[in-house]
Amino acid sequence: MIYIVGFDRDEVLLNRIGDQELQYYTNLRHFLPLLEKRATVVQVDRVDRQIDSVYEFARYVGEEVVYLSFSVPSDAYDQLQCRKYVFPDSIPPPVWDQYSQLAIEQTTASVVKTSGAVVDSTLDGLLPKSEVRYMPWGRSISASWLALKRLDFRLALYYLVRRKSVHYYPRQLLLDGVVYTTLIAAERDFDSWKQMIADFSTALSDKADATLVVKLFGRVNKGVVKKAVRMIKRQTVQCRIVLISEHLPQEEYEKLVQATSFYIPLEAQGKFGKPVLEFMSASKPLIASVNEIKRYADTDQKILIDCSKNGLGTAFRESYTLYKEESDHYRQMAIAASQDMRAYCSLAVVEPMLNKWLDTLDAESPRS
Repeated sequence: MIYIVGFDRDEVLLNRIGDQELQYYTNLRHFLPLLEKRATVVQVDRVDRQIDSVYEFARYVGEEVVYLSFSVPSDAYDQLQCRKYVFPDSIPPPVWDQYSQLAIEQTTASVVKTSGAVVDSTLDGLLPKSEVRYMPWGRSISASWLALKRLDFRLALYYLVRRKSVHYYPRQLLLDGVVYTTLIAAERDFDSWKQMIADFSTALSDKADATLVVKLFGRVNKGVVKKAVRMIKRQTVQCRIVLISEHLPQEEYEKLVQATSFYIPLEAQGKFGKPVLEFMSASKPLIASVNEIKRYADTDQKILIDCSKNGLGTAFRESYTLYKEESDHYRQMAIAASQDMRAYCSLAVVEPMLNKWLDTLDAESPRS
């Protein structure tokens, strides 16, 4: 059996060039080792052009081929010759074994290295210094010519027309104290999550050691960032608000996870992976409503501060007091969070689920 996985390379390039890639989480990278244990895996970067070639070769050597899509495929893929299946959301990514290694008894200060695209309420003017650079014409024309040779006219035009880029000075972001982190899809309208910033600023206005980190992922909406900056400027509080609007390499993302005291799961589950599973695996309690996390964990409130009854502001105050004054209780919540994830998304749990699903695909094979 041969499993084909992949993504469209040019589509990814067009989404990244000139705009910051703010999050790259995908279930595919977590499942690759398990797929490779079971069969031959072929990764392609031009789905519409390469899959049929792999299929024809496999038929020649007498192998079965299945295309596994980790995102909903476009209509253009309907004409593929080989069988194709969308990977089911019911199988969680096996993240516990990796992220449980980040668990520590009490969160400590972490330094996250960024390229500088950060809004920080402790900075004068909120934004770090930046400079505008232009791609030399020679390099721009050369890049356009290479794109034309691939018959990619959109990419060629992009290189030729859009030569300006903004570069921020690198910055080391120190995160310490009681750190609240949330990951939010960048395309979401600011009105849908500005209440969280307002509640945090009100509830912990006099707590200089309280930090809210908003990490955007997906393709950045510059209008959203501007609205957030205007709102943060209006806050005259001691607590700190940080907005990270750039891609973090895995090592730096793990530092963010480790520095976090509480995670607030506002992200669109399934579209960009499940960061909530990563934070919980790393022993981070949640601030959430019971209904939001009942799919992933027990709902007896061992691992969360419930904000569904009294609102997010009350949850911020309760969690801050818990972390500062009830360290044993916090440690129990942290341990329970990781234990729930071990039972939900560890390799030992996920691998049999994956194999069972793949067995059903094998059974549908014309040669079965």
